Amino acid sequence: MPGFASILAISAAAGVRAASLDLCADEYLLLLAPPSEIASVSRLARDPADSVLWREARRVASNDGRIESLVRQRPSLLVSVGGASRSSQAMARRLHYRMLVLPYPSTVSQVEANVVRLASALGKPIRAAPWRSRLRRLEASRPPARDTIFVGSGGTSFAADSLGAEWMALAGFR
Repeated sequence: MPGFASILAISAAAGVRAASLDLCADEYLLLLAPPSEIASVSRLARDPADSVLWREARRVASNDGRIESLVRQRPSLLVSVGGASRSSQAMARRLHYRMLVLPYPSTVSQVEANVVRLASALGKPIRAAPWRSRLRRLEASRPPARDTIFVGSGGTSFAADSLGAEWMALAGFR
């Protein structure tokens, strides 16, 4: 039977296995980790109506967003955006899961900060570099702004100072 030091060495060699608990966390995880490092994503990530990354999500296991559904998948890191209930955080601690709760972003720079946080938590901070570089290129190549209106399903739209409006501005829309 291997000793504790051997178990730690095996775990370090195996790396992080992360599971995301909500759609926002799914997207970050799917963009930053290869399938071999993803224990699971929420079931919403696999739905083409909910996620543009549904094809990537179907390559990995899914969960129902509850920590109890992750026990068999044995993640070493749980990722959530916008928060997790106290009971979920307590259960994660009892099961010895590290939990990364990323703040819900309201600006593009906050999205970038979340990318950096998750890449670091995955033990691969360099994985944030291509996304940061791409963002810099988008900012540098921003076309002249054209007046536009965005109306989503049910008549929803973006506030002028919202994250959605910032992404639209990078594409040249005001």
